[in-house]
Amino acid sequence: MTAEDRHLRYIIWALFFSMLPHVFTVPPWATGWAAALWVLALVRQRAGKQTFSKWLLMPLTGLGVLLVIAGSGGMFDPNAGLVLLIVMAGIKPLEIRTHRDRMITVFIAYFSVISTLLFNDSIYMVFYMLMAITLITGVMIQLNAPSRSLTSSLSKAGVMICESIPLMVALFFLFPRIPDAMWGGITSRQGTSGFSSTLTAGDISNLVKSNKIAFRVRFTEGNPVSSLYWRGMVLPDFTGETWRLVRDLPDEPPPDAGSDRISYQMTLEPHRETWLFPLDWPLGVADPMAVNPGCGIWKTRRPVTTRFLVHGVSTSTVGWSDTSIDISRRYLKLPVSGNPRARALGNTWAATGLPPQDRVEKALSFFSNQGFGYSLSPPALGRDTVDAFLFTTRIGFCEHFASSFTYLMRAAGVPARVVVGYLGGEYNPIGDYYLIRQSDAHAWSEVWISGSGWTRIDPTLAVAPDRVDGGPVASDAYEAMQGLLSRFGFSEIYTAWLGVRMALDAVQQQWSWWVIDYTQEKQMGLITRLVDHAKQIAMGLILIGFGIFLFTGSRYYHRRNQQMTGAAVLTAAYCLFCKKMSGIGAGKPACMGPSDYRQAISRMHPALEPAVSRLLSDYIRLRYAQKQVDMKAAKIFAKQVRTFQPTGLK
Repeated sequence: MTAEDRHLRYIIWALFFSMLPHVFTVPPWATGWAAALWVLALVRQRAGKQTFSKWLLMPLTGLGVLLVIAGSGGMFDPNAGLVLLIVMAGIKPLEIRTHRDRMITVFIAYFSVISTLLFNDSIYMVFYMLMAITLITGVMIQLNAPSRSLTSSLSKAGVMICESIPLMVALFFLFPRIPDAMWGGITSRQGTSGFSSTLTAGDISNLVKSNKIAFRVRFTEGNPVSSLYWRGMVLPDFTGETWRLVRDLPDEPPPDAGSDRISYQMTLEPHRETWLFPLDWPLGVADPMAVNPGCGIWKTRRPVTTRFLVHGVSTSTVGWSDTSIDISRRYLKLPVSGNPRARALGNTWAATGLPPQDRVEKALSFFSNQGFGYSLSPPALGRDTVDAFLFTTRIGFCEHFASSFTYLMRAAGVPARVVVGYLGGEYNPIGDYYLIRQSDAHAWSEVWISGSGWTRIDPTLAVAPDRVDGGPVASDAYEAMQGLLSRFGFSEIYTAWLGVRMALDAVQQQWSWWVIDYTQEKQMGLITRLVDHAKQIAMGLILIGFGIFLFTGSRYYHRRNQQMTGAAVLTAAYCLFCKKMSGIGAGKPACMGPSDYRQAISRMHPALEPAVSRLLSDYIRLRYAQKQVDMKAAKIFAKQVRTFQPTGLK
């Protein structure tokens, strides 16, 4: 196999590992395109054929560009740019002819692996990227030094990467931060929306089957309440099947802040919507991008397409001293027709003249005593969804209970609305924060009680209290894993795996805090702390530098001794001998061998003939009489040369 054949294989391996993280990001056809063309390049080279001509490559390139445009709908966003990069990486090995072509292909691999950060910035992906960059750098070294072995090139690349890490870390933490990173506006397709602006029966039951993380919360002040309700949207309008968010929320009196204040830090994952999810009733969200349109809702001015960090303050004892504003017009409104049985039941409760709180209790008793069940896979409902659920199927998820309860309350003359968000969370003791997943999605109701204001009512509690008190709903995959391991007596493995999962997430959270979300404010705080402890830091750096100097010096001395072979010692001693002879005008011409040089010195300086003859005879014997120079004999010869002095001259 020629060097060119090996180089092509190395380049394709570099391209493969650089694009491996994109397999689940780009369309399947792009991955297949690149793989097929790489195989074609290897097959053609194995057959001894030349690269494709430009008349074949140009149509192939045009086809690839057209496929990218068609797949992106004519919009050239970062995702389309990545697909185009992979298409070009598939074509490039087919036209490699020169060393310049090989180097360009290697740089394409660098671009591909760096573009991974646009779509996945986890610490584990960064470790993979470092390994991929080491491989690519090793391939580049191999291309420029074909005589080296691939193992040697990879080792050299690894040393270079390790040597660059301290400088990289220092520049990252100390180099002035850009207020808004140039990639801050990139929309990642990884972020999927948890909620839309509407709620229909089945929406949340489909959402909770996902175990993806919605956000993380660390409490900084105050004690969190036992039931964590994360408030998302308020849906006041009902069409008969769907609850909807309105553009202009109705005016209502402002709440009175409770005595308990809970401060927390929330890190939202990208969900491509504008909703924030503060705890209970938010008193404020400290972020210039956050706005409060009313009804206890907080949202951002633009969709959350990157990880978003906010600080919030909430209370669980909110009340209303001013309940004089009439809000019944919006929150008692029902469709003109539809769901006659539910409407009649609510009207019956209204006709009794009972206080609103008693009507609420009647509705909750109805759910508790009429055989309702809780299920992630409820049966399909008919046209009148509320009637079908209340009087026929009686099996549903939280959105079924919240929707039907709110309908009953409005029919009973009690202002009510649906609220959607998340419930509960999984505490991570390692990182001291809560994990809220899509599986924690929830819907509940709020009713307006004169004298008390808006009061949260969770009708799901009447049917499935474990859903409220017992935490998140486990996804099917996790339930299956837990059941399988428990059946065979390996439940401890599942418990240990949960611990490992928490530890890994805690590491990822610290990575996000110190690296991904490393802002100007954090940098200034770090620099301030460094300045405050400058003396201790300087002493530590001096000690570390001295330790590095000792370690590097010992390594260099050890490596130098290892690399000094017998032949090298012998050659160095011979050069020293020639230098000494040059000092007395008997320098060795470049083209003269040691035997002729010995005769020349004898003619020029007969008095030195015995000593010179002995030294050069030993040199010729050691240098040419055996395949490998004995290190011990070479050192003896070197010692004789050092002690030799061209004396006795007349």
